[in-house]
Amino acid sequence: CCIGGRRGRMAAPVKILVCGDAVGQLDTLFARVATVNSKAGPFACLFCVGEFFQADGEGVGDPLKEYKSGAKKAPIPTYFICGQEYGPKLDQGSTRQEMAPNITYLGSQGIEELHGLRVAFLSGSFPLHASGQMELMAPNALVQRHSVQKPVDLLLTAQWPLGVSMFLQGAPPPQLESELSKVGTSAAAMVAKRLAPRYHFAGGEGAFFE
Repeated sequence: CCIGGRRGRMAAPVKILVCGDAVGQLDTLFARVATVNSKAGPFACLFCVGEFFQADGEGVGDPLKEYKSGAKKAPIPTYFICGQEYGPKLDQGSTRQEMAPNITYLGSQGIEELHGLRVAFLSGSFPLHASGQMELMAPNALVQRHSVQKPVDLLLTAQWPLGVSMFLQGAPPPQLESELSKVGTSAAAMVAKRLAPRYHFAGGEGAFFE
């Protein structure tokens, strides 16, 4: 993805990579990123949306262990959010953390300037129709951070916005065609509406669609 930055009209476009649910398969992900970066790069960074970690279970270890030790390294700066699964030493209240060299968890919600882009993000898994005070705490906090004087370039969420089918250009993925009215969450939809980002990337459905 090539996106023009906001640092003046003559700012060069920023080349970034975005991936959906990594589900703990980091070796596979970074091998693919390294290949793409060598052939079509250089890319400034990688943003990961959806489920970055695999669900806890027997035999599931820390996918970042060898990256933390330095035995392996992400090929480009990588920023991720979380959905239902937070992995080792992270939870819904966690703030920004560098998990390993070149791998950073952005936090539960926020807006940051990254590589010339203004990036908003929302971690967490929300119900289809989020309405409770606790359910909307993080989405509301993100909206309150926003200033119309500082437009958002990218919005990253772990879930699709509810109602995304209203504005589709083309046919939806076959596996979701009959379920689009039940996909996503109103929390992501509310944030997207209020922030009006240039681009919104979301994961969590195991399908690619734009």
